[in-house]
Amino acid sequence: MTGQTIGSEAESKGFTPEVKKRDFSGSKAFLSGGFGGICLVLVGHPLDLIKVRMQTSAVGEFKSTLQCLLSIVRVGGLKGIYRGVSPPLLSVVPMMATSFWGYHISQNLCRFFWSLDKKEKLNDFSEHSCWWAFCYPDSYFGYSRRESQVYNASFWR
Repeated sequence: MTGQTIGSEAESKGFTPEVKKRDFSGSKAFLSGGFGGICLVLVGHPLDLIKVRMQTSAVGEFKSTLQCLLSIVRVGGLKGIYRGVSPPLLSVVPMMATSFWGYHISQNLCRFFWSLDKKEKLNDFSEHSCWWAFCYPDSYFGYSRRESQVYNASFWR
């Protein structure tokens, strides 16, 4: 028995130990959605900031988008571009993570109900129903929440 490990001895006798592999695909989907949300906010926030500054400035203050960007950088440096990024990060990242995770879970449920293997591709109807069940309500309620904010803000003026 020298030089051999217990596992190789068991395998030489015809016994193969069953090792259950853990499925981390749900957590991969959750982390992928969170990372995608971070990227979305970090890329989109400077553009959104420029848009808001141009909309709220006096008429004629900025002649172009570039002039607005240079004004922001001149006053706040490169940090100025990302001023106020925390609230979008705190709201968008969990929303994207749960959307990706929910979509993944819905795909697994569709595979379970139609007795498909994990490697088999879902048909178009299944893919769209997975998207509709978990991603569409989130975008719809987010849209209606934003609309109510605009409506309430204009109501109180």
